[in-house]
Amino acid sequence: SNSNEREYDTSDIEGERAITSNSGKGQGTWLISSHATIEADQLLGALDAHSNIFPSGNALMLKHEPLLLHIAASNISRARQLLTIACNLGFRESGLVVTPKRITVAIRSHSLSLTIPIASSGSLRPGND
Repeated sequence: SNSNEREYDTSDIEGERAITSNSGKGQGTWLISSHATIEADQLLGALDAHSNIFPSGNALMLKHEPLLLHIAASNISRARQLLTIACNLGFRESGLVVTPKRITVAIRSHSLSLTIPIASSGSLRPGND
């Protein structure tokens, strides 16, 4: 919420979950891309659709990217306080962006990212549970 007068969020992303074919940088196919939870039936449906297109199978990656939050702070002191809190909570790659227009606290941590190989068939296919 942006009801606080001292700081407000300029952008926030809950995180992203995606399944993509691993055909090289910029050449993959996105089976799923979502900021919401991917349900099991949605995952399995995407894998089934993929196996119909690529019956011989190719590498897939399940990716989870964590939260990204930008907060505009009222002053540098408050920005430092917010940054300290974020870092103490484990968001180690957080930082400050100071411009003439705004002081922004960028809260993020790639240590919470996951990239897992999966497949539409065989031993790397997720189970129904």
